[in-house]
Amino acid sequence: MNSDGSHSITAVARDAVGNTTVSSAVNVTTANNNTTTPATPTNVGVRIDVPTFTKPGVVHVKITLSDFVQQGEVRLKKPNLPIGQNVKTIPEDQKTIAFDYTISDKFPAGEAVWTVIYINPDTLDFIEKGRTSMIVDFNGPSVSWNSPSENQTIQGIITLKASAKDDWTGIKSVQFLDNGTKIGDGNKTGLQTFEFSWDTASAGVGAHEIKAVASDNAGNTDNAILHVTIGNVSPAPAPAPQQDANANAPAEDANQTIPSANTPSDSNDGNGVGDGLASIASNIKPESIGVVVVLIAAIVAGALFVSRGGLNWGGKGKLGQPSIIDDLNLKLYKLVPEKKSSSASGRKTWPFNKNSERPSSLLGDGKLKPYGKGPGFLD
Repeated sequence: MNSDGSHSITAVARDAVGNTTVSSAVNVTTANNNTTTPATPTNVGVRIDVPTFTKPGVVHVKITLSDFVQQGEVRLKKPNLPIGQNVKTIPEDQKTIAFDYTISDKFPAGEAVWTVIYINPDTLDFIEKGRTSMIVDFNGPSVSWNSPSENQTIQGIITLKASAKDDWTGIKSVQFLDNGTKIGDGNKTGLQTFEFSWDTASAGVGAHEIKAVASDNAGNTDNAILHVTIGNVSPAPAPAPQQDANANAPAEDANQTIPSANTPSDSNDGNGVGDGLASIASNIKPESIGVVVVLIAAIVAGALFVSRGGLNWGGKGKLGQPSIIDDLNLKLYKLVPEKKSSSASGRKTWPFNKNSERPSSLLGDGKLKPYGKGPGFLD
C-alpha cells in the first residue's frame, strides 16, 4: 500500500496482440490515515445551548462537540421521568448540529434535562455528557395596580405603581402602556413593586386606558388595565416684564390742594389737621408721594416760623399761642390770637382798626383767610 502524499498516475491500454498506449499523467494526493475515527470518549467536550427558561412552543437547540463521536444521540429527559427520550441523532462526521424542538402543551412543567449520549467504541457502553437543564414554565406571572385607582382624575406628573410576581421563573420586566402605546418601563422599588413616573402633560386631556404588562423569564405575560381621566390645567401665562413705577407716572401737580381739616371726614376732636393728613395718606397714589412730602414739609416749616414770632402783622403785634407738633403725629393746631372778644353780633373781632390789618389763621385747607367781615373773611 502506497503511503499518503502526492502521486502521479497514468492509465495504460493494451490490445490482444500486445500493443499499448499510455495516457497522460494525473497528479493526486492520498490521505488514507486521516479518518473521522471517534476520539477517546473521555476527551470529547460537549456544549448544549438551550434557553434556561421556556414556555410551550418552539425551542432552538444547538449541540457543539470538541471531536467526532460514534452513534451519538441528543436526548431530552422530561420532568419527573427517569430516562431521556432520543430527539436527534448525531452524525459521525459532524461536530456541530442545530435544530428546533417543539414543547407541546402536554409537556410537563418543571426542569427538563438535555444530554448527549454516545457509545464508547472500546466497551460499547453509553456515555452521557453535556448535561444542561431547562425550566419549562406553564404558569404565567400575575400583575395588579397599586395606584392610581380606577376612574381617578389625574394631572401633572404622577407615579404609576403596580405589583407583579411569578413563582416559577421570576419577573423579567413590567411595562406601562397608554392606550396601547408604551410609555415606559417600570423600575423595581420593592420585592414585587414596580413604578414609573409619568408626565401626563404629554397625553391628551380626557379618558385613557393605561395598562401594566408583566413578563416572566420564560416569556409568559399578564396584564392589568386601569381607566383614568386626564384633566391637565393649562399652564399659567408668564408674568409680564416689570416696568419702572415712575416711567408712566403723570406729571406732578405743584398746586395739589390738601383736604381741609373741616371736611366731613374730620372727627372734630381737635385733631382736624392730623385727621386730614391721615385721609391724605390713605388716598395717595405712589407716583404722587414726592409732591405730598414736599407740601407737608412746607406746612410744618411755615407753622413753626409763625409760632416763634417770625411774623408781625403790619407792625401791630404778634400772634400768640404757637402751633405745635403733638407726639410726632404731624397734627397741626390752629393759631389762636392773643386777644379776641365777641361783639353783640357774635362775630370774632380784633383790636385792630382795619380789616386788612387783621391777622389770619392757618386752616386745614392750607390757605390763609383773614378773620372779619366781608367776602373771604372768616366769621
